[in-house]
Amino acid sequence: MLVKRAALRALLPPDIPSTAAAASHTASVRPPSAVPGAPAGAQRRDTGSRTAGGRHAASAPWRSSWRCNAFLRECARTSDGAFSAGTTVLKARGLTSGEFLDWMDGAFAGDDERPLLAAHPEHYVMGTDAIGARVVENIGPHVCSFYMGGWGTDAMAWAEDADEPLPESEFPRKMSSNLFLEDGTVVGRALIQFGDTADGFTANLTVYFPTSCPKDVLDHHLRHYAVEFRNWIVAAAAARA
Repeated sequence: MLVKRAALRALLPPDIPSTAAAASHTASVRPPSAVPGAPAGAQRRDTGSRTAGGRHAASAPWRSSWRCNAFLRECARTSDGAFSAGTTVLKARGLTSGEFLDWMDGAFAGDDERPLLAAHPEHYVMGTDAIGARVVENIGPHVCSFYMGGWGTDAMAWAEDADEPLPESEFPRKMSSNLFLEDGTVVGRALIQFGDTADGFTANLTVYFPTSCPKDVLDHHLRHYAVEFRNWIVAAAAARA
């Protein structure tokens, strides 16, 4: 059920113009019996992530992230498996979705985190450790440390009952993930879908947070999506130039 609709605008260079819109609604999503990539009792390990200057990117924010993690853990508990969803839509010209995703794969697999960190001033750590892909960034007004796990078809089961998946014929490239804490608590989800157009591609970027999270947490992340993916699209286009 649609409860809010808002408009966003993500500005790209003239050769990669983009428009964005966002909508959010409440969805009851069946929680998985096990979180891919989150072993029971897993402990966080330092990724050694650094800024462009070689310093640890999250020294100060990381210390305060436990407050946000406790907040998200409580939101997950009180929401009992129900999530609010919001979607940011970007449209770009001059680049195919395959070309963009190839760049993204290389950026996440490489040793140079600068393109990932530089996409948003609220990015502090993006790296991989024994648990999974670790991120330290702002979730609403809070700095949080969480993991993204289960990217790919094995993690799509939770989306089967959701409203957000788009037709395969138009958006054949789909990826979903659980956002979880080091103890395995699922505190969010992500579903990103890409479809090519005559002159570029459209990206539908959906994020889910527990329903008891304040509204501004979801609204903030819709804007966060627009900024970071806008900058990643620009970087991917520049790399091909």
